[in-house]
Amino acid sequence: MSGLHCSCFLGLHSSVDQSSEQEVENWEDILADTLKMFQKSPLGKRSKNFDRVLDLMLKWMGMNTDHCSKAKKTSRLLSEKKTDAVVQSLGENEVLDKSPEETDAVFEKFRTEMIDNAGGLETWNALEKHEQSIHIAVMIKEATKAVGENLFSDLSAEEQWELEFFIWVGCGCHKDSNSVLGRDTAMRAWRIKTDTPGPILLANKDNAVVLNSAESASQTNEATDHALNVTSCGGVKAASIAGAIFNHKDDKKGQQDTFRWWFKQSGIPINFPNTSSNHYGSNCAAAAVLIQYHDKFLRFLEFVRD
Repeated sequence: MSGLHCSCFLGLHSSVDQSSEQEVENWEDILADTLKMFQKSPLGKRSKNFDRVLDLMLKWMGMNTDHCSKAKKTSRLLSEKKTDAVVQSLGENEVLDKSPEETDAVFEKFRTEMIDNAGGLETWNALEKHEQSIHIAVMIKEATKAVGENLFSDLSAEEQWELEFFIWVGCGCHKDSNSVLGRDTAMRAWRIKTDTPGPILLANKDNAVVLNSAESASQTNEATDHALNVTSCGGVKAASIAGAIFNHKDDKKGQQDTFRWWFKQSGIPINFPNTSSNHYGSNCAAAAVLIQYHDKFLRFLEFVRD
């Protein structure tokens, strides 16, 4: 297999009610179907590596999803499923290593509770054999899990972390977006700390009138405070304004047609980045274009003005 690229794809699936709980059930069903297929294959028959879904859950290390709350909840529930699998596996191994006498001692308490919950020994004896079998299976699982929980709690924090390791990873677009936001936040904090003047306020027409009036009168009021609070500045605001001019989302507004013609005539056949859409990195792309062709943009604005 060295040098070959392999794609591992479990198919496209949709939950019935679109809930995280249903999605977790679907994942368990998908793993179960995949396991059955593997066990019937020649490789599965030879290797005998996986016998149960629990074996697959122990191997599951994480999920990569988008940032919606449902996806995060699904990841959290699956992480809990893996922890349960770890505890169950620890308990099973411990029970298998014990002698029959020790095993009986471990399960006696849970067997007594099982009979009591059924309504007592007389009621228990009156149950059908298949009903008793179901109760016994549940009891064995609960007892084994209790043994595993005790063993897990005795482990060090590092050992626990290694066994139940399960991470959630969001999409790379958000990482890029967050890195830009982080740098912007750091720059703002630096300006305040060093008392460095920041970018000028980029007010709209109405707020510009209010701010200019307050500046000329050397006084502030409620209207001025509101205008200051809603007026932003900086690179993102500048890129957004540029997008509204050079590539407006409304074809009846903006200079996008003139922009494309003028820049093509200048030997630069480009469209200005679409900052009006919910598209990651569009403001960064706009900033790059504005910096790269700064002189051209100034000349184009003069052309439009004239």
